[in-house]
Amino acid sequence: MSRRALGGLMLAVLVAGLLWSAFAWWRAWSAPLVTLVFRPPFSVEGIATGTPVRVQGVSVGQVVSVGLDLDQDGRLRPLVSLSVDPAALEDRGFAERLRGDRLGEEVARGLRARLITVNPASGLLQVELLWADGAPAPAAPLRRDEVPPLDEAFGRRLEGFVDQLERLAEVD
Repeated sequence: MSRRALGGLMLAVLVAGLLWSAFAWWRAWSAPLVTLVFRPPFSVEGIATGTPVRVQGVSVGQVVSVGLDLDQDGRLRPLVSLSVDPAALEDRGFAERLRGDRLGEEVARGLRARLITVNPASGLLQVELLWADGAPAPAAPLRRDEVPPLDEAFGRRLEGFVDQLERLAEVD
């Protein structure tokens, strides 16, 4: 093989690699993300930007921001903004079921969000989306992009558990 042919072949491989990289980058950034809001009735200590959002153990997105918002009683409560990436899902229809008015239908079917403990010793949490059979309708009106928490009793137990861990850490 001549030098000219070898150079042409290497140039063709380089151009193909660059085109493939550009396409992969464009595909990753062009997928429209689904944004959701979760307002747990308890502390979200252990959650930060970038915390995974999971459905049945599969990471489908991440926490975009954690802030505070007033509830109906005028008390400050945590407000967790979630971003679900449709490209990460095998079932593209799943992400479409979480957009706009369809989210309300999924909430009526039992879609709820909850915090799960990743490591009890460190207090790290993750957000999990799940469908709870027979979940009661949300008591308060929801925003269009809001997923209600699974159970306030679970949140109070989790908050008590975290308080006990903090007390134990202070004793040590």
